[in-house]
Amino acid sequence: MARDYGGLRMRPLHGVLLAVAVLSTLAVAGFYGYAYWRDQQKAAQRAGSFDFAGAACEQLTQAEFTARRLKIRNKFVYEGVEFGRAAGHADCAALKDGPLGLRTTPACQFTSPAALSARTEAGERLWVVGVGQPATVFIQDGEPRCAKGANFTMESLVGG
Repeated sequence: MARDYGGLRMRPLHGVLLAVAVLSTLAVAGFYGYAYWRDQQKAAQRAGSFDFAGAACEQLTQAEFTARRLKIRNKFVYEGVEFGRAAGHADCAALKDGPLGLRTTPACQFTSPAALSARTEAGERLWVVGVGQPATVFIQDGEPRCAKGANFTMESLVGG
């Protein structure tokens, strides 16, 4: 008589169930892995449409801004940052940031803002960029930054 030392006996049905469980787990992991990769590709493409390389916008104090009689007429909150512009159109995105792209940082492009503002926990920044000059405002290390130039222009709005 054979002795049973408490080892597992694999019955044919148990092997099939184990194979189905392993294959299902791999299929789900593959689906989510592909979705994450596709999301990263789209985010990289979106980030590439923003222009951060332009010259810095002229930053003004509140007193200088008031003395020039500049006004921010259009204010809006995006991703916890209050952006403002005197004129023109805005296009914003939460760009992926960090080593795995798990953080986001807000960035907005403006067609012809003339003057811009951004308010974060670090405070408010005011800039003058001039009429007809596109600009990009983004948050870098918690500080609002402004760069002249944007890939979002009136021509891109009308399909030109």
